Amino acid sequence: MFGRDKQPLIFVGNQENPQRRQSFTVLGAYYPKIGDTPGDSVLF
Repeated sequence: MFGRDKQPLIFVGNQENPQRRQSFTVLGAYYPKIGDTPGDSVLF
């Protein structure tokens, strides 16, 4: 998933409960090979 040939993207969201809004939950992960998506740019 985090290999040199992948471009991982992680989708996060916070909790609806106001007391838990400092926490984030991973909603999904997308890790295509570099060059497989249009407009590829390395963020980091």
